[in-house]
Amino acid sequence: MEPADTLQENVHWAQVCNQQISIEVQALLDSLGRGHDAGSVRRTLSKPSFQCAVEALAILRSETRMMRRRDVSAGEKRRAFRVQAG
Repeated sequence: MEPADTLQENVHWAQVCNQQISIEVQALLDSLGRGHDAGSVRRTLSKPSFQCAVEALAILRSETRMMRRRDVSAGEKRRAFRVQAG
């Protein structure tokens, strides 16, 4: 997965990941409701689509935190410059 360029892209891909995780979790709950065993749970949790969505969401969260910190830092620098120049 390539890093997102903007916060909006991160939000979009986080929503996509959350949707995939929701689909997998609902399938897991349905499976448990039908009396499936722990092996079924392990198989669902180890599915590449589930693992990929969870890992991608973790990356996106980290990137989003960094973007927000960068935005705050840039904003603080602009404010400090305006005060000094003011």
